[in-house]
Amino acid sequence: MAELFAGKRLVKLEGNNFVPVDVPKSLSGKTIGLYFSAAWCGPCRQFTPILKDFHQDLTDDGKPFEIVFVSSDRSVRDQIAYMKSEHGPWLTLEHGDPFIEQLKDMYTVRGIPCLAIIQSNGGVVTMEGRQMVTTQGPRVFDKWAAAAPAPAPSSRPVVGAKPLNTDLVIFAVLVVVGLFFYFRQ
Repeated sequence: MAELFAGKRLVKLEGNNFVPVDVPKSLSGKTIGLYFSAAWCGPCRQFTPILKDFHQDLTDDGKPFEIVFVSSDRSVRDQIAYMKSEHGPWLTLEHGDPFIEQLKDMYTVRGIPCLAIIQSNGGVVTMEGRQMVTTQGPRVFDKWAAAAPAPAPSSRPVVGAKPLNTDLVIFAVLVVVGLFFYFRQ
């Protein structure tokens, strides 16, 4: 985990202020949940209390699990209010940190809430953490901890990968729909 967050500033909320944490000490040897969420998101507000209880159960059992909140809140005030009212004692990146967008790209996060479970090197265990926490509860942690080593994600684009041309996709869908109605007559 030190590699993924090398040179990055992780903080913890104390009162109304963010306080820096020792990243290697806080994350070394732990399974990490990257929690992509925001206060304005209804489904996030439904899942966050479940995740808070899940994290507390694992902490109480001495399991090496840490959550890093990756905020999509609209302001630092919203982030702090959300963390104070609904979160556990989780680590976070400060509001507006450019690394937030890099993490979304690295882990292909397309919507929130999203709980990416990663290994200490940043390798993905599962992108389905939300569903697994909700359906399996704390017993799922042992599956995550026993997962085979996964390669760390790259922040560089994959060679040969091309972005999806959405205009072309829309055009193709319209052609198919048009043909459907043409031949239906």
